[in-house]
Amino acid sequence: MTSRKIEPIKKKDDIERIRSSLNSKPRDLLLFDLVTQSGVGMKYLLRLKVKDLLGLQVGDRINCGSMKANTVSEIIMSERLYRTWQNYLNAIEPAEDEFLLKSRKGNKPLNIASVSTMVRIWFRDAGLKRLSGTKSLQKTWERHFRSSDGVSPNSLQRANSEPAICPIEVETVKDKVYREISRAIMTGRLAPGERLLEAKIAGQMNVSRMPVREALHRLQEAGFVSPYQKTGKVVNHLSRQSLEEITHIRMILETEAARIAIQNSSQNTIAQMEHLYSKTVAAINKGNIDEMLELNKQFHFLFYEDAKMPILQQIITGLWDRVSPYVHILLKESDASASSRDVKKNHRGMLDGMRHKDPEEVCIWLETDLLEGKKMVYDLLDKWGVE
Repeated sequence: MTSRKIEPIKKKDDIERIRSSLNSKPRDLLLFDLVTQSGVGMKYLLRLKVKDLLGLQVGDRINCGSMKANTVSEIIMSERLYRTWQNYLNAIEPAEDEFLLKSRKGNKPLNIASVSTMVRIWFRDAGLKRLSGTKSLQKTWERHFRSSDGVSPNSLQRANSEPAICPIEVETVKDKVYREISRAIMTGRLAPGERLLEAKIAGQMNVSRMPVREALHRLQEAGFVSPYQKTGKVVNHLSRQSLEEITHIRMILETEAARIAIQNSSQNTIAQMEHLYSKTVAAINKGNIDEMLELNKQFHFLFYEDAKMPILQQIITGLWDRVSPYVHILLKESDASASSRDVKKNHRGMLDGMRHKDPEEVCIWLETDLLEGKKMVYDLLDKWGVE
């Protein structure tokens, strides 16, 4: 006796109809989208916990562990799945250690039999016949969402059922929370060693604890905060060893970016940098340290953009951000006049090198800028007694 062929959901309208019926059930909608957007087997999805997806952005990947050959082994966060995930977090506010697809009876995952029954009910309510539970959802992924070349099983392209151009989305609460906490750390308003409590921050920002929890998780992954006992996080200190390593790496990457950028730089870039230099001098004269530091960063990164290497620029940005809090604090706690003179001198030297199309001249001033910045932070570490 031959087994019945497993059928997918054939019409895109039927996919959207099921999704609409699950809008009031965030867990069920997340289950539907996880299978149809990733193609990962159900027994692997049931192992996932909330903390496994916290902090993921569109395009990020999560490895689902050891799987059989020829099976999908990772989830790529598509735009649709990301929106469903955020809705799930905001609606349920689960604990980090809860299973993603938790049973309603205690902190245990759903079992495959329960999931299959649930999926068959979805199909029945939608009037769809000849479909076989979760296997039909995986077939739906193969039919509608798998990449056309068959190599990348979870394409970063939008699903065919979504428009090529999507409406502009308003910044979400969790994005605003992450941006505000990050900025507070970068500008020294949240100083190294300061404790960060979810409930306190949520109260200050007038939001629920979930977007705060996710923001702190992302900041921990980026190296800005660490767990503190069992009650929250703490803003990381910068060790001398870390500062030395960061400066060494920045020297290599930023001089390389400068050498490539100077080959592509135009008079328009130089004119824009001249404008930023003038604004930096004005900020220094006004004693506006925050504005001066922001303009300093814009000056450097406007130049690096001409290298046309976005991945390199992203890495450089991460290294800048690791040191920024200490520079902000140092300049606010000390006489900034000498440091400000150094910034003017070094930026003027870089501009002269750009006009001459001389990469060596540019790199000499850039290296001087980095080394003087490192010395500034060393002075602060000495003041704090940090080894």
